[in-house]
Amino acid sequence: MLTPGYYISTTNFYWEAVLFELVKEKPVYIVRTNSFDPASTERLAHENGELIIKDMMKKKIILDQMPPEE
Repeated sequence: MLTPGYYISTTNFYWEAVLFELVKEKPVYIVRTNSFDPASTERLAHENGELIIKDMMKKKIILDQMPPEE
């Protein structure tokens, strides 16, 4: 038990995102993900955010529209 490598530490992250429709007070999109041992929590958060937005656009929860240029 004292041999190097006998114990391994891991870090697990569980993410949940919920988008609510305020007028009807109900969720319209819920996603749960999990990750373990990321190289960087900042990078993991950014990549998960991008994946969630792409999934929401694919499912037409949100639209891919650019604001008009001024």
